[in-house]
Amino acid sequence: AKFEVAKRGFVGSSGSLRLSSTETNQIEVQLSRGRTIEGVVVDRDGTPIPAAGVAFVPEVEVPMVGSARTLLGNGAFGSVAQKSRFRTDAEGRFTLSGIADDAGPNSHAVVAYAEGYSAGSATIPENGDVRIALLPPAIVTGRIANATDAPVEVRAITRVMGMLDRTIAIAAITEEQPRRFELALEPGSNTISVRGPDLAEWRKRISVEAGERLDLGDITLAQASTLRGRVVDHEGLPVAFAMVTRKRGGLADNPILAFFNDEKSARTDEEGRFELGDLPAGRVILLASANDRPTTRSERLQLEEGQTLDDGVLKLSAPGRIEGRLLLPPGADPRDWTVLAETTTKMATRTTSLDFDGSFVFEGLDEGFWNVRAMDISLVMSANENMMDSVAKGRGMDGASLVRGIQNQTVMARINVTAGETFSLELEARFATGTDGVQVALQIRDGSDDMETGLVEFTQEDDAGVPQLTFAFIDRGYAQLDRARPGPATIQIRSGLTLEPVGIQQTIQIGDGPISEHRIDLPGGGVEGVVRDD
Repeated sequence: AKFEVAKRGFVGSSGSLRLSSTETNQIEVQLSRGRTIEGVVVDRDGTPIPAAGVAFVPEVEVPMVGSARTLLGNGAFGSVAQKSRFRTDAEGRFTLSGIADDAGPNSHAVVAYAEGYSAGSATIPENGDVRIALLPPAIVTGRIANATDAPVEVRAITRVMGMLDRTIAIAAITEEQPRRFELALEPGSNTISVRGPDLAEWRKRISVEAGERLDLGDITLAQASTLRGRVVDHEGLPVAFAMVTRKRGGLADNPILAFFNDEKSARTDEEGRFELGDLPAGRVILLASANDRPTTRSERLQLEEGQTLDDGVLKLSAPGRIEGRLLLPPGADPRDWTVLAETTTKMATRTTSLDFDGSFVFEGLDEGFWNVRAMDISLVMSANENMMDSVAKGRGMDGASLVRGIQNQTVMARINVTAGETFSLELEARFATGTDGVQVALQIRDGSDDMETGLVEFTQEDDAGVPQLTFAFIDRGYAQLDRARPGPATIQIRSGLTLEPVGIQQTIQIGDGPISEHRIDLPGGGVEGVVRDD
């Protein structure tokens, strides 16, 4: 049996023992406090803040994304400090323990929270005290001008990674000043959303500074508009339980992300009919999707305030299909593997499992390019367990190693799916999980400098001529790919959350030695500009 022991302020411990059925099983565990962290919490004028909650959190650096703490904001971790039993003294000072002595530099950060302030954080230095300055929140107020007793919800929303909406504050309407609201927000940019029944959502992008008071004035919610119609397949038959949403553009149109973003949607009935309400006036495009069927979009529609528009029919195109087989290493269990298919624009994602012989099928695919990926979930789960064990033992969380571990256990092919056609595919996991092959070492130069971060898309054809894709993350100008084949390979550098291409595709020749070194030079130019409204 395995066991784990954890206590706040101590470095966690774990181990294993063999259980006896004939006598009491006893273990003795000695916990260490590990490294001691000292610091101070002050306001922006340097005045100590007593009774502030403090706690340490693992720093997570994810390739292409960066620090999770920076990405999510201090508010996402403020509740950890708010609930902490560790508090600052009258001089604002604190002492924390529970970080392993052998934890790497910048493995943890300290977060702090005090009533009347926005949460703050700081990376733990190798030497010296931690100093955290808490800023006063910005106060955003407004008044709902609509003459209605219906409940109105006011939310402050921040967008994470350009894809996911995260609610950071919900306002309460005060009784002393009817229909007024007040939000306390961290400094920065957010979106204020106001919703009410049968009323179109009102949104406004704002940017506030610490201690600022911003009054949005009277907010009048327009009467919502409604769209009605039918969804049918390529043969004109009604499609039941299809999801109809408003097109937002890019990754936001992925049905999974639309669910997490609380996007307005409607489901079709048995006759394929739908009704999508609470829409704002203006131009709108509808998207329709269903299980095992392609997606479709409407023409651009013009909605007037309070209008109910019967748009007509949304017709799904003929579905594409991929039949494949994963060639597994000897002794591998197909139940440990999963296969995913996603469009290159990330607007649709499918997943499936393997049959006993490694075969799999994807049906109802949109026309266009799809990436088909297979990965060993058991190895991914093992890597995740190792990472969480490292966190429990006070060593921090190496998100980059986890992502690279998943990358090294993934095989991929890119398929151009045609409507109404079936494509056959073989993926060779035996080569991906073995130790044979050539190690490719790449240096990526962006103009005169090393490219700080990005992604290398590496493509080689298998024996059947099917493009096999692997990826490697760029870290301070260098990337490494394992188990490549001798021969030609295509390199495409990508960057950003949407993985836009940087420069043109380049072809390199992989040698037959153990290591093949290459340098990729990208153009150093760029485009700057400004976008203005009219």
